[in-house]
Amino acid sequence: ETRRSLRAVQSPLTKGYVALQETPLRTQKSPPAPLLLSRTPPSPDHPPPGRTSRRRGSSRRTSSSSLQGIPSSPMASPELEEQQEKLRRAVDGWRCRSLELLKDLRGDAYASCSPSAGAGAGNCCGAGFRPIGVRVEPLEHSDLPSLVDSDNVDVAKFVMVLSYDCVEIARLRRHAARHLYRQLLLFGHRASPQEVLLEGEPQKAFGQSLSLFMELYETVSRMAAVLGNLLQQLDYVYSRQDKNGPPYRSFKNVSLRSVLESFGEGLAVLLVLDEILRRNTHIKSYLSLFRRMLSKVKLELDTFDISVKDLDSLDQVVGRLEKLLDGNLYHCMLHEGPYLNDMFQKLKCNKRVIDAFSLCVYDGLMEILPRLDTWKEFPLHRMKILQHVAVFLFIILACAETPEKKLRKVIIDMLQVVPVIYVDCGIRFTVLDLIKNQCPQLVSSWPTLREAVKDYNVLMKNYLTQLSETHSRYGITYFCACIYVLTVYPCK
Repeated sequence: ETRRSLRAVQSPLTKGYVALQETPLRTQKSPPAPLLLSRTPPSPDHPPPGRTSRRRGSSRRTSSSSLQGIPSSPMASPELEEQQEKLRRAVDGWRCRSLELLKDLRGDAYASCSPSAGAGAGNCCGAGFRPIGVRVEPLEHSDLPSLVDSDNVDVAKFVMVLSYDCVEIARLRRHAARHLYRQLLLFGHRASPQEVLLEGEPQKAFGQSLSLFMELYETVSRMAAVLGNLLQQLDYVYSRQDKNGPPYRSFKNVSLRSVLESFGEGLAVLLVLDEILRRNTHIKSYLSLFRRMLSKVKLELDTFDISVKDLDSLDQVVGRLEKLLDGNLYHCMLHEGPYLNDMFQKLKCNKRVIDAFSLCVYDGLMEILPRLDTWKEFPLHRMKILQHVAVFLFIILACAETPEKKLRKVIIDMLQVVPVIYVDCGIRFTVLDLIKNQCPQLVSSWPTLREAVKDYNVLMKNYLTQLSETHSRYGITYFCACIYVLTVYPCK
């Protein structure tokens, strides 16, 4: 039987937006000792608290109920009885904590991270709490399912937080693709460009679509909160030294590529929404006209049938939308948003996270680019390219410097192979324009990219020629296959 063991150091949860909350098991005054969790049966004399003890070839289990039923021997010493009582209290304590943990996982953990909820729950989100820091040292071969099944509370908590964030990001992406992309792209467009709008129609159209823009605000805010939480977890996983506590070493020979790609999936949603708002100029112009209308209504409140409370609420909603739509949405979320800004500034000092993101972009593009325009290409490959581009832009904005040589080379290869990307709503992205709009300083500091911008027309012409040749080649192949089928199996 292959034995698997894992060393893990538990730590309290993060402040702010962590999906799991509970009172830390140990205070900061006494640093916790490493807890050895193993598949190897523990010693029968010293069973670990909260875990069952199993002998080979026997099915006897030790639990709190069985400890209560142990008859006290007349020859038992007071020390033995005291030791049994301590063990019973430890088992009951671990069981209670497990039940509280499962109870917290049933609802939306983000809903309890507000300041009011934190105050009511013993201030679980206070300044003294940090994300989960885990030190993992595999002593023997072990896989993730065995670690999850090993009743390791620390590993289960760590995996649960990351899983919750990744699932929530995927849900928000599907929601945006289904309810936001196409609606925002077509907002304000008429059947004919020559159609003249009557006075008051833009304000009326914006008022009728106010629920759409409120949904946009809620989706973007939620996505920023989840991305900020996920980034905070990654920052502590890859941190070399925690200044407020014991040092943590990052995982050895463990890849979190799926988590990093999920982070890019969330950034891609913000990137697509920013590009839609940039192209559809009707949204900002209609919002400006609606704001002017509200100002006039405030001056003539007696003329209109609306209460002051409703007018103030509407004015607050419009103010939030103006702040969200003013300028670059992608930059606004990273630099000015309440969720991502703090972690974005902190991440600049953590080079290990930046290196992990760079390696994820490099490996992802190197895996996808050879598959394009072949039978190995999958429908989501081009969408994944946009996700890798979003992570690449995030790296550039965080480091404020030119990327390393191998990453620069694969980016140039990507611009030549797939300069155009289509997303869910049918909007077309030109990758070069996307990089130029989001990171203009990169064009000036990167000579190869600057030359690519100058030769943009030649680049697009070569891409269209290559695309035409590919379609012609596959078209001839399909035509020959159809002729062969008709020849072998003639119609009767």
